[in-house]
Amino acid sequence: MKKYYLHNGSENIGPFDIDELKEKKISRDTPVWCEGMVDWKNASEVDELKGILAAIPPPLKKETAIPTQQKINKQTEESNGNNFWASLRKLVIILLVVVGIIAVIGSIGSNNDSSSKSFYGQDLTPEELEAMNPTDYLKADGKYHTNLLGTKLVIEGFVDNSATITAYKDVTIDVIFYDDSKMELNRESFTINDFFPANSRKNFKHKVTNYSNVKSIGWEVSNAVPNR
Repeated sequence: MKKYYLHNGSENIGPFDIDELKEKKISRDTPVWCEGMVDWKNASEVDELKGILAAIPPPLKKETAIPTQQKINKQTEESNGNNFWASLRKLVIILLVVVGIIAVIGSIGSNNDSSSKSFYGQDLTPEELEAMNPTDYLKADGKYHTNLLGTKLVIEGFVDNSATITAYKDVTIDVIFYDDSKMELNRESFTINDFFPANSRKNFKHKVTNYSNVKSIGWEVSNAVPNR
């Protein structure tokens, strides 16, 4: 059985047989060498090692539920209804309900004072708007690289808080894994348990697995808690 050496960036380690390499969870980009090779190769270039490389499964596809024949028949019967008087009666009821709703909304609007909040948030204060929509003000960016063994991707990123008043805490970051066609394969989330003042930037560092079928990654803020 062949035994392989690994290179950790500064020195050779090994040799290891196939079972030992499985335990080390090498990735497709891990440098390997064995007797008979002219030079070092990536693990993905060695046929014997392709079966032990760590891989990430594609997202599960959910099947769309198919309506039962009973539901289809019922929908067909309702759509084919041609009773003129029944349709007219329903229309009158709907009109009465709409008129009633408009009257209630108008009454509520006339009784609210100038300090009330409108439905669309036009009267909300800047602090309230920032608290309601943290992802509009928190943006994550940075860079990443592979560790020496090629088993991890090290993210060296930062989070910018562009809010003018609101500070946030417990910021959740989604790491997005892409294949070579930029199709999303999966997401992994982690939380930064820190305080992010208004108009500030904070750096962070995080490691994720370097899966064999992942060509690139990205990250974004998916949630945060306003610090009140």
